[in-house]
Amino acid sequence: GVDASEEAIEVAIRHGKDTGLIPEEEANSDETSANSEYKLRYQFGYAETLADQKLEFDVVTALDIIEHVPDQTHFLCTCLSLVKPGGAMFVCTMNRTSLSYALAVVGAEYVFRFVPTGTHDWNKFVTPDELRSMVNHYEDYEVLNSLGPSEDEAAMVLEDVTGIKYDPFKLRWGLDPNDTEVNYIAHISKN
Repeated sequence: GVDASEEAIEVAIRHGKDTGLIPEEEANSDETSANSEYKLRYQFGYAETLADQKLEFDVVTALDIIEHVPDQTHFLCTCLSLVKPGGAMFVCTMNRTSLSYALAVVGAEYVFRFVPTGTHDWNKFVTPDELRSMVNHYEDYEVLNSLGPSEDEAAMVLEDVTGIKYDPFKLRWGLDPNDTEVNYIAHISKN
């Protein structure tokens, strides 16, 4: 895993050690080894750096981040360039609706104080149609940014958009394919 948060990497390595997925000697290093017999590795880094290195991964995730970056199309396309042919990307974000404003901004920031005030800019929430448009323009982005078209002419396809909902009676989150009003996760494949 790669994350731009050193704290998140530390937590992931600690979790890997606690569950036995990462051996003790690697869990005590700053980053897990690329030469490890274990397939699970964590390192601090940025999508742009990985793209500059022409690295590719089976799965790329951008969970609750696209609504916080200044150039959403650039960020998404950079992440998409990291997906191997046959691979997938998952994007979790908030939809720009009245309900998301009421729950994610007013409720989470001002009423319940789940997150600091000012964490979310509702204007930067991404609708599923906007995300679809960004994905559909990926090939144009590759050419314009000298990433070059893929040798295999691989195309990105938005496969699915499913809502994520909190159930206050069960006190848990779940998936709901019929409700993308607040949060949703999108599955994008590279064919």
